[in-house]
Amino acid sequence: MPRATAAVLLLSAVLVGCGTQNRGFDTAPDEAVEPIPPVQLGLENTDPRDDFSEPLPIPARKPSSETLLASRPDLNPERLIGLSLVEAEALLGEPALQDEKPPAKVWTYNAQSCVLSIFFYADISTRDFRALTYEIRKEKEATHEEAAIAETQTASNKGGEGRSEIADRQCLAELIKEHAT
Repeated sequence: MPRATAAVLLLSAVLVGCGTQNRGFDTAPDEAVEPIPPVQLGLENTDPRDDFSEPLPIPARKPSSETLLASRPDLNPERLIGLSLVEAEALLGEPALQDEKPPAKVWTYNAQSCVLSIFFYADISTRDFRALTYEIRKEKEATHEEAAIAETQTASNKGGEGRSEIADRQCLAELIKEHAT
């Protein structure tokens, strides 16, 4: 029994000592701590007529991938116009077919769903070849022979008649993705 009593007293002394031990925080018990006033964060020069209290409306449905694709300016095939041969190769990689139909150079790229032909003409002052026009066709419609004769394509009907802008953007996206991988 005396051992049990000694053990209980020792355990009590240890536990009491834990409660009074200084944990390293230097605080004066007699000092009053003043709370920091809240700061209102906001944009300067805001228009008081703007009412941000109402939540933004939730769209009726998630936009389709076609809608999202059509809104991306970096996938507009018009960006091909004016590219040099080096710039076109940096963007799309090496073409599947390079054809020379003086005065043009025609580069053709094949994707799973389409074929892109870019027509380069020499700049008179610099003699550098720049893309003047392009043609995008569905894979089912396109053959390599057509790419060679496609020189008659003019800037006024870029992308082919009946082609949608979304399909053209999808084609360019597919070619860029193929080159990146």
